[in-house]
Amino acid sequence: MEQEDTMSESDTSQIQAFSPGKLARREKIAEARERHRIEYEAITTVRNCLACGEEFRSEGAHHRLCSRCRSRR
Repeated sequence: MEQEDTMSESDTSQIQAFSPGKLARREKIAEARERHRIEYEAITTVRNCLACGEEFRSEGAHHRLCSRCRSRR
């Protein structure tokens, strides 16, 4: 009884998901996200929310409520 060397469609799709082109694109996207995060942290300040007191990244003096408290109002 010989077993055939065939791959199911799900096996093939998993291999294609890790192709070198996709890995390179994912790495490039990850690097861009990291650059964006660093830039964002450079232009923002950590403040405490005036409503709940939790720390959040503030974009300036006009930004004193965290996203959660801002969406409640």
